[in-house]
Amino acid sequence: MEVLERYWVAHPEFVWIPCWFHNVREEDVATLVADDGTTVQLPPSELQTLAKASEREVCGVEDICTLDSVTEGTLLHNIRVRFSKKLIYTNIAGILIAVNP
Repeated sequence: MEVLERYWVAHPEFVWIPCWFHNVREEDVATLVADDGTTVQLPPSELQTLAKASEREVCGVEDICTLDSVTEGTLLHNIRVRFSKKLIYTNIAGILIAVNP
């Protein structure tokens, strides 16, 4: 079984989304696929500039400070995931973020 890596990729609507790296095709295009099936194609050289996304970064944690790496992508995605689960409160240490439904 092939082990795929997940990266944070810029997105026009969601700003950042986690995408699975699938392959580099003959045309020198790296193909990444988001969980919703959205396909993103980049030059392979850009793959090295992307931050890797761990499973914990994409699951929606209660306190952002418990993540190994905090980036714009991890922060926005975690709040979005928690909001979709009807969890409108997210902590950043002693700071509370509330997103109105």
